[in-house]
Amino acid sequence: MTTTPGARSRSSRRATFASDELMTVLEMCAELKISRRTFYRWKAAGDVPELIPFPGEFRAWRSDFQAWIVRRSKKRA
Repeated sequence: MTTTPGARSRSSRRATFASDELMTVLEMCAELKISRRTFYRWKAAGDVPELIPFPGEFRAWRSDFQAWIVRRSKKRA
């Protein structure tokens, strides 16, 4: 496997965040206090954190979820 010099793969980026974890859609909805339907409407509009497809579900890294919340709050400010 070849990579561009200086480029870091996503997995090596994750290695620096030992406490990072994958969150389910339901976990994200619970933290945001929204319904699953609302989350998928936001997904259709392209306004969700980067998602990783799993069989029958999507997940997101907690760090991506938290960064997305910060970006979203700055847009509204």
